[in-house]
Amino acid sequence: MRSKWLSVITFGVVALSTGLPAMLAQVPPSAPKAYSTYMPLRGNTVENAVRESQSEQTIPMWTYSTYTTVDNNLYTGQIMGGAPNTGTTTIPTYIIPLIVVMPDGTVFDPTAPDPTCAGGTPLTITQNSPLFQNAGPWTWGLPPFGLGSGQYVDALQRAEFFKLLFLGPLNYHWHTILGLNTTAPVTVVVPSDQGQSYVLAGCNRLGVVNVDWLDNYITTTLIPSLTSQGVGPRTFPVVLTYNIYLAAQGHNLFIDCCYLGYHGAYGSPMQVYGEAEFDSNGHYGAIAQDVTILAHELGEAVNDPIGPNPTPAWGHIGQQQGCQTNFEVGDPLTGTQYPPITFNGYTYHLQELAMYSWFYRPSEMVQPFRVMGDLGVPNWYSTHGTFLHNAGPICQ
Repeated sequence: MRSKWLSVITFGVVALSTGLPAMLAQVPPSAPKAYSTYMPLRGNTVENAVRESQSEQTIPMWTYSTYTTVDNNLYTGQIMGGAPNTGTTTIPTYIIPLIVVMPDGTVFDPTAPDPTCAGGTPLTITQNSPLFQNAGPWTWGLPPFGLGSGQYVDALQRAEFFKLLFLGPLNYHWHTILGLNTTAPVTVVVPSDQGQSYVLAGCNRLGVVNVDWLDNYITTTLIPSLTSQGVGPRTFPVVLTYNIYLAAQGHNLFIDCCYLGYHGAYGSPMQVYGEAEFDSNGHYGAIAQDVTILAHELGEAVNDPIGPNPTPAWGHIGQQQGCQTNFEVGDPLTGTQYPPITFNGYTYHLQELAMYSWFYRPSEMVQPFRVMGDLGVPNWYSTHGTFLHNAGPICQ
């Protein structure tokens, strides 16, 4: 199901806390590694999904083709929104607050006040974040170039295709906006063999759920149940959980764990969707704080909605210990945060994201515009300039 699981990881023995139920384990000081992933398109083909987008049966997407000199190949993929000559495109985006009840009765509720979240619930903090609200102005590049105000992922899109913004009168006003909607909260009870709760000393608890079970629930039950609230193939639903981690082969924090979020697509007409946790326990430090994982997943879903958009091989960086060949803008910088942004009374932690030219190296964009060389803001290849050079030679 997943092609981004990276390595076999070995951990120590789990020690159960004295007096706690068998399903409530104490987390030792050393934590497993954390990743994000994607679910490749199921029940459809890329070619048909593109036709569905063109006929407005699913979300709007535009197709790019790039010839890259690093391996002398032509790469084609799809990006959410309209091409950089179409003005502003708004993607109806639905946050689905998922209240998760674990087998031991522990409740992880993104709609309830969190004592570590100054100023509101995880849901309201997420709604008010630069991911969904007009923020900025964003100034990126070397020397700095103004990208205007907008949402964080919209600013990423404008930075990635900065050179295309000046090819016509409409282009400079090009934006890809995630139009915020929120469904009523939904409660799910995790079966006894699919989840487990853990105690964090001096903080709160976290839950670990089998990713295959959760994804099956999201795609076959949760999203279809929200049709009357407007959720469907022409929208982008995002499931918001609270301190819920996902295990690849079960529900154990120390076995094939943990995914903190993912995005994917399925069905015909194609339904693009995502899942991410709001993190308040600090278990993974910079990898996951408040909306860090959501920033990762939104950036990737917009740039790689069908998955995978192929790229020349890159790797040995971020969460990728080997080589990877897709346009997942968060993975090379997993664990690297954008500088904290105080916005709407809260200090947010967004993940830094890599740009188009970092993946494709010096290239010629053949479609939709014929442009030679890097397309992004000058001399930057990520949203805070951690990458001052592209991904370099083909990963071995």
